Amino acid sequence: MKGQLLSDPRIIQIGREKYQLDYHAIHASIAELEIGLAGKTVLEVGGNLPPGFALEDLKAERWVAVQEPSYWQEIGGKWRNEARVLPIEECPPVDQMDRYTVLLGQIEKLPPARFGSFDRIFSVAAFEHIHELGLALRIMRRALAAEGALYAMFAPIWSSPQGHHLPDVTDESGRTFSFSNAPIPSWGHLLMRPPEMFQHLLAHTDERTASRICYFVYHSPHINRLFYEDYTNYARLAGFSGFTASFLPGPVPDDVRRQLETLHPGRTQFAAQGMVMVFR
Repeated sequence: MKGQLLSDPRIIQIGREKYQLDYHAIHASIAELEIGLAGKTVLEVGGNLPPGFALEDLKAERWVAVQEPSYWQEIGGKWRNEARVLPIEECPPVDQMDRYTVLLGQIEKLPPARFGSFDRIFSVAAFEHIHELGLALRIMRRALAAEGALYAMFAPIWSSPQGHHLPDVTDESGRTFSFSNAPIPSWGHLLMRPPEMFQHLLAHTDERTASRICYFVYHSPHINRLFYEDYTNYARLAGFSGFTASFLPGPVPDDVRRQLETLHPGRTQFAAQGMVMVFR
């Protein structure tokens, strides 16, 4: 990763041993060192860290998590018994919230009356799923108090080698394809259009499964399909200043790079699996 981002092994160990967290603990520890979470009112966008980890181990003063309702249901309302849960439209003044609160909804719907209420914003593996990211970042900027800061990590992004985010798909022969073993070459989702991808997949599976994979890659609302440059431009338009870093960058073969840059004019950042944003 570029940017000399440091992590705290103690926080990572606590996250893993007490809460079975992996990359969430890593990036929470980086965020604590980069922007400081201890003693702060933190708005977590697109997730909800365990209450004990957020309040006792990271030592945040107050933790307010924004969760998409369908995902909250998918994960079984995790930590529901330890949280006050409200629709985001009913978000009360921060000083009237419980120390750990979950707001169900999209960050874009945060009430204007709550602008300027948060010291920090923390987000892991969420920005690649936000479709109205330009608006979302502008709302996040307004949500921050003076001298506020944001830390976000998200991956894989659309411009990365595996930006398709393919979920588990089982074909008629019983084989299961997924993100880690997709019958799609690196950057294949960018090098092929849907009919070309369909034809490619027919050499690997049955036609019904090929069609389902094409749907998930190109049409499912699960991801926003934004390129690296889109994220940086949206952040600039929102008025953020700071730096971005490439997450797990890897080499792009010269012939593949030439094809990608021809097919996607103005795009050059295809190496990064994801991104880290640190804004103040």
